[in-house]
Amino acid sequence: MSAESPQSEGLPTPNVGSCENAEQYALRRLHQVDETMRPAQLAEEYGCTPGHMQDALHNLLGTGAVVRVDTGEYTHSNSDIAESED
Repeated sequence: MSAESPQSEGLPTPNVGSCENAEQYALRRLHQVDETMRPAQLAEEYGCTPGHMQDALHNLLGTGAVVRVDTGEYTHSNSDIAESED
């Protein structure tokens, strides 16, 4: 399960310039969608490599801000998706 583009949902993508780093972008973006997202999706939107975004998501996992609900599928820790996985 993966999120559609923000344009198809009617949601603006967070302004990359307003985000200090990939972690901040990923967290803002994951709060916008009701589905999980993959590192490659976030990286394409943010303009970095999938590996860099994966590292950012790994750091966010360590803080508890995001959860991995399946291999390569992430959501923010307060989402209904994350709570249903507990």
